[in-house]
Amino acid sequence: MKNKIYMITIIILILIIAFQFILYENNKPIKVEIINKKYHPEILKNKVLTKGDTAAYKELEFAFFDENRLDEYLIYSIIMANKYNYPLAYYNVYHYLSSFYENHEIGVFDENTKELAMKYLKKGAELNDPESIRELGDLYMKGLYLKKDTLIGKVLLERAKKI
Repeated sequence: MKNKIYMITIIILILIIAFQFILYENNKPIKVEIINKKYHPEILKNKVLTKGDTAAYKELEFAFFDENRLDEYLIYSIIMANKYNYPLAYYNVYHYLSSFYENHEIGVFDENTKELAMKYLKKGAELNDPESIRELGDLYMKGLYLKKDTLIGKVLLERAKKI
């Protein structure tokens, strides 16, 4: 009988120790690892300016978005378009110019800015950027900034879908 009580006591002690270990493991502070951006914005800017790095250019957009500085991204879009002939950058020049006007309640483009924005958008479409082609098609369909032409608009929208 003493051996039975002794064995039960040992089992209970083992269970208590195991239970305490489980509680300890579950109550440990959770280590949260903050995932840093791959690169600091200054490094991204440098890669865009000196190498025309398209991955850095795309990542820079997110960095500027996080810092609520998308208007500054327009500068890097102009550089990527003009210096490196990057198709997406042409679309982004148009996009961020039009967004600036919309977000600041200026309304539609003035004539010179409209010409500049359309120049970049059309160049992006010439370089087969699907966003540029789709946007240009939408503008033709609506007659916004361009003379309304639903035939050209439909052709461009279909072309954008195929890319």
